[in-house]
Amino acid sequence: MSVSKLFDRFFRNPKGELEANPNGNIFLKNKTQWNSDQVRVLHAGVDTVKHIYGGLIDHEVYQQIKDRFAVGYGQFFDLVGAGGELVPFMVSSGKKGGYRYTLLNQDLGVIILIGSVYAQENLNASHLKIELSPHLIFKHSVDELQIMMDAFAKQLMTQVQPVGVALHLCCDIQGFDVPNDLDLQLTTKARRKISRTGMTEFNISDHSAKYGGAQSFLFGRADQLQFSAYRKDIQAREADKMHFWGQVWADACDSDLEPVYCADEAVWRFEMRFHHTIIDELAREQDVEIKSFRQAMSYIRGLWQYAMLKSYRLDLSKDMIHPAWQFMAESIHVRANEHAPIFTKRAKKKPGEGNQKNVCLAYGNLISIYARNRYPVRYALRCLRESGLWRDLFRYFERKYGIFDDSSMVSALIMRDVEQRLKIKTVGFGIAA
Repeated sequence: MSVSKLFDRFFRNPKGELEANPNGNIFLKNKTQWNSDQVRVLHAGVDTVKHIYGGLIDHEVYQQIKDRFAVGYGQFFDLVGAGGELVPFMVSSGKKGGYRYTLLNQDLGVIILIGSVYAQENLNASHLKIELSPHLIFKHSVDELQIMMDAFAKQLMTQVQPVGVALHLCCDIQGFDVPNDLDLQLTTKARRKISRTGMTEFNISDHSAKYGGAQSFLFGRADQLQFSAYRKDIQAREADKMHFWGQVWADACDSDLEPVYCADEAVWRFEMRFHHTIIDELAREQDVEIKSFRQAMSYIRGLWQYAMLKSYRLDLSKDMIHPAWQFMAESIHVRANEHAPIFTKRAKKKPGEGNQKNVCLAYGNLISIYARNRYPVRYALRCLRESGLWRDLFRYFERKYGIFDDSSMVSALIMRDVEQRLKIKTVGFGIAA
């Protein structure tokens, strides 16, 4: 995606003269002028945190969770909070989220998923994910939230290490009219192929959608960098959250400490949802580490600008960005570390990352060929090693079973899987007969 030219920014000094200033409210370029004072920022911050931890599950604690789950709906498990208080969590299934069990406390605003379904329970792996809600994030500092999550993690696992974090960054604004055809105007790398059904539009190729008469737009996949623009005031009313968000917006003030929220006007939210793998790729490209929430907050300005300027961007013309978009990209989340890098691209994927589907298809096809030719297990393994697929397949099994420090164990798992698949093909389906 090409980079549009940015506007030059100015402000008027007491004499009424224009002076260049990177944070100025007057945007000038090619005889086009725009004033950012018309856009009122009601809220800007982190909306959701999804923190992933690696380690060994504490089997005694895990067994207690299993026992509570086996009893049925409405069972609780207590953890100790940061202040030493007991915090009850309701136990339920976590399979929808890729984990075996969920510990839920909606009042606090914490969801804990434990026991990855992609790894064996007795192995060191990414067995824990802790999700924080907007109202909890809003009321606590970064350090307080990190200490809380770490404390919960240490009660559930041993050898605990933060291994990744996903973030939803957002801003709520008034005074900017989002175009009805934002899904067509937005500049992205995706191709456009829109299927229309009534009031809803869904873009198959780039996973974009428009809902409810241009009141909500969604772009991208959940396992990548996803962008959403929607009427937050409508969503808050439907979800019965106006008591919270209405107060947040009412507290917003301008530089003169005057309230800026107008209850009769639309509130638009722009939300950038970073999957943890995207944050990791951006960090590796800049040779920095972002594995925890605390680390991520040091680079939040760079993440926000990468999303707004490199991934999803509203342009005014072929060579000019929309000044409102530039304002949101440059002037929101400015409380972040000023010396942090501005991300421009992601690190190249390692073997086996991001191409799991292709690896599985190629692996299955090769096994079918080996079975038809009645290859013994060891000869099939030798052929796999020489096929050009081995490195990706090895990495796939590492990630699937959460084993990153024992290559002989990974090789043994692959050998066992090949043996099982060959047996199924020949005995179960008879395709090699």
